Amino acid sequence: MAKNEEERELDLPLITSKALRLLIKIKSKESKERIQYNDIHIATLNCRSLGTPEKLQELELALDKIKWDIIGISEVRRLGEKIENHGKYILHHIGETPGLYGVGFLVKRKFAKNIQELKRISEQIALFNIKLPVNEGEEQLWSIIQAYSPTEPLRKEDITKVERFYEDLQLTTANAHKNIIVMEDFNGQIGKQKNGEDYTIGIQGSWQ
Repeated sequence: MAKNEEERELDLPLITSKALRLLIKIKSKESKERIQYNDIHIATLNCRSLGTPEKLQELELALDKIKWDIIGISEVRRLGEKIENHGKYILHHIGETPGLYGVGFLVKRKFAKNIQELKRISEQIALFNIKLPVNEGEEQLWSIIQAYSPTEPLRKEDITKVERFYEDLQLTTANAHKNIIVMEDFNGQIGKQKNGEDYTIGIQGSWQ
């Protein structure tokens, strides 16, 4: 690979549309340093309810077709806050209102030892602190926030709810670790992707 091609590759942002790309330096047998990327696939999903065992099984079958390590989930619709061991993965969910809202995380079992904290902020915001490997095997703390925004308010009490949600979200991000990922179902339209937004807005950002 030409030198300028290597430089362009290393300039890639840490968070891509497909994975959190962590840089690891490895010493080869010839004592020459080479670069290897360790992709950790992190995604967010509105699962439209995991309220029954059948719904959870449907999700498991769908996830078998993609690469994933950590998924932030919204509209979980499972009451209470629990951390459940499902063998290949861990499910953390939060819910207070029957049949509505709820957020959480699915985490592959191999990352269980890296988990520092799974924390409820509200039934619409969850915080996940985890150690992830970076340079030369060094581990750094990352905060992953999963949020589910209220829909556009129609009544005065709904406006108060939306304002409280964004206050909670702002406070959560302010108190998170330096390395942070915020994933959210914003319940809104963000418009079409523009030049330079490849790593922040997908091609499905505009509702028709």
